[in-house]
Amino acid sequence: MSDFPNAVRTDLRKPVAAEPGKSWSYAALTAALERELAIYEEASAKDDAAAKEHFRQCAHGAFDLWNTLTMGWQADGDKARLRARVRALHPRPHEAGSEDVYAETA
Repeated sequence: MSDFPNAVRTDLRKPVAAEPGKSWSYAALTAALERELAIYEEASAKDDAAAKEHFRQCAHGAFDLWNTLTMGWQADGDKARLRARVRALHPRPHEAGSEDVYAETA
């Protein structure tokens, strides 16, 4: 039996110190997402199906938050590049009839 979730990310993540009045730049938010995606990519490479699904969902959530927070400020190509990394973690194609929220939009 897997030790997931007990062994999940115990040493992979370093906390970010919160400071009063702290603000985040676009570059800092994007770098934070890229660090998280690297963690999810590494962790999802394991054979544990539950862990793969967990990290796939985490990646989708992190991307959605980044996309929401940076909408209107995104650098050309960042959304497509980061979306491609998230989609690469998806273990199965989208089911017929379901909306692909990561599909290219105009």
